[in-house]
Amino acid sequence: MPLPDFVRAELDSLEIPVNRIVRLLSLPSWDEDQTTAFGTYIQNVYMGLERILQYLLMEKGENLPKSPSWHYDLLKLANSCGFVPLQAESIMENLMKYRHRHIHGYGHMLDEAKLRELAFPIAETFHIFKRHIENFTIAF
Repeated sequence: MPLPDFVRAELDSLEIPVNRIVRLLSLPSWDEDQTTAFGTYIQNVYMGLERILQYLLMEKGENLPKSPSWHYDLLKLANSCGFVPLQAESIMENLMKYRHRHIHGYGHMLDEAKLRELAFPIAETFHIFKRHIENFTIAF
């Protein structure tokens, strides 16, 4: 069964920040603006994955969490429903934690070494997630 248009559009849109992360990872170092942009690309990837999970959970008839920890609860619910492949769970949890720090912090305070470590598995994780969702059997 083909993916819903919303999910397909999100996956296609996520290719852009994922590719920019890969490109920036290939550089030996970054200036302050590149570091800030890199941090935003990481946040954009997680937010796109989260939008897909929200959509899939709503389509499945699940009640979306509404609590101060709803991002964590949403990821936990998506895991329990099988929407997150096992290989991606810990990476997505790290990205979710980073999203919180990025939104509530300042771009000029980002540490390049920590960003590189966090971002290294993003491209592979995104492609694992994408294949998993494309092959997921759910009646949309």
